[in-house]
Amino acid sequence: MVFGRHKGGDADKARVLEIGDLDAETPPAQGWWIDQLARWASERSPKDRVAAVVTLAAPELKGD
Repeated sequence: MVFGRHKGGDADKARVLEIGDLDAETPPAQGWWIDQLARWASERSPKDRVAAVVTLAAPELKGD
């Protein structure tokens, strides 16, 4: 899978977490999200993946 600049994503490295397993004070390791996204995508139909795409407006992120 390719996500922007990121290539890869290994669904086998991802794991399903309970909300209690997450620590807001300690973010997950760098790159962790791409494995999670790969797993999510591997478990969804193409129709489900298309339905999950959203468009966000965040003018504060455009920079100067």
